[in-house]
Amino acid sequence: MPIQTNDFKPTGLAGCRWNRRTRTAYFDVRGPKGRQRTIRAFESVEEAKAAFPHFRAEVKADDDSVTVGPHGRQTGAKDETRVTLAEYVEAQWDSLHARCCATTIKTNGFSYRNHVKPFFGPKALAAITEADCEDFAAGMKGNGKAPCTTNLALRFLRKVLHHARRRKLRPDVPESFHFAKEDLLKLEMSDSEQIAFFAAFDDQEGFQRYLRETQGGGKIVRSSHFGFKARSFGGGLRPHSDAATIYFQRYHDSRLIFTAAIDIGFRETDLRLLKRTAVDLKKGLVTIITKKTAKRATVALSDRCKAAIVKAMSHDVANSEYVFVTEDGKPFSESTLRRYFAIAKRLAGITRRCRVNDLRHTFASNLASEGLSLLDIRDALGHTTVRMSERYAKPNEHSLERMREALNRRATVPYSIDIDESLSPTVCP
Repeated sequence: MPIQTNDFKPTGLAGCRWNRRTRTAYFDVRGPKGRQRTIRAFESVEEAKAAFPHFRAEVKADDDSVTVGPHGRQTGAKDETRVTLAEYVEAQWDSLHARCCATTIKTNGFSYRNHVKPFFGPKALAAITEADCEDFAAGMKGNGKAPCTTNLALRFLRKVLHHARRRKLRPDVPESFHFAKEDLLKLEMSDSEQIAFFAAFDDQEGFQRYLRETQGGGKIVRSSHFGFKARSFGGGLRPHSDAATIYFQRYHDSRLIFTAAIDIGFRETDLRLLKRTAVDLKKGLVTIITKKTAKRATVALSDRCKAAIVKAMSHDVANSEYVFVTEDGKPFSESTLRRYFAIAKRLAGITRRCRVNDLRHTFASNLASEGLSLLDIRDALGHTTVRMSERYAKPNEHSLERMREALNRRATVPYSIDIDESLSPTVCP
């Protein structure tokens, strides 16, 4: 991450600034080879001020032990064992993310600030071991962090170590180096969950029950305008009101975009901002350039998805360039889409962790279960490599049943197994 000098306050020494929140010092000295900058962790501002004259003397004397140069350049073998991970990341942030999109940079920034830096920041980059990484992952798991959060932090740490390897600072890191990932939770919906999920959009009685359960008490007011009797104002929609009926209709109509989410598999933003020009109803195709990877993704439309898109584009809003819009002709906002998704999950009885973007996992899992190759799934998802698609392609109940049928067909050896009925079901289910 680029050095933010505004975060550091003057200490009274020219070129030495202090960040009380992060307990780090920012040294900035001009020497014979140009301006030298670094960020170092200290226990106190007094310790930082005591170390600054030595740093300044090294720079002025053109000593090769200076840690980080004006562009994050490493200047000597002696320094390589002293530069901390925080110093390296702060100086090399732009280089680390030279080929990353804004979303990835934002995600890495969150992982670095909240997880990687507090644990590894003061540690020398050359001293980070695989055991340290295992302790880091175990600590995050012990603190209740989700597997995805842990994996994102490990991925960023691996990125930093590989970056240092290519610059000869960590030659011991192998090219194929990676950490053992945390097991991810089940993300894709099962066939039964998909049936219950879409049925929830027609459940008006369940929707009214949801409003009743989430309705607050409202604000109690006493006024002379109504004889000082207690009156309740606010608290949410009444289940049988006209406003609740309109709310249910909007929720019901959102089923179209969720149908597309499972049958197209686009990311949430790509789906919300899907334009009519991307849809070819004659050929039954939809093609976009994904916003995250800038890769082309082409998906063949299923019959039900094609019907959902046709119905969505028959919206009476004039001059709308988007496929899925609200009653005012604007694309669904993230908050609206996620609120409708949460309601449908609740009515369908899905209590496990499942997000809107997990419908993308369901799409890929459905394709894998029907025997499509990873190459086809990669192109449909807009991934850059097949490896990225592997985590999405998981077998579901349908594919497991096909596996059982295939094994039964191949079991041609002519013998049978007698089962003792007296065996306990816990031994032989």
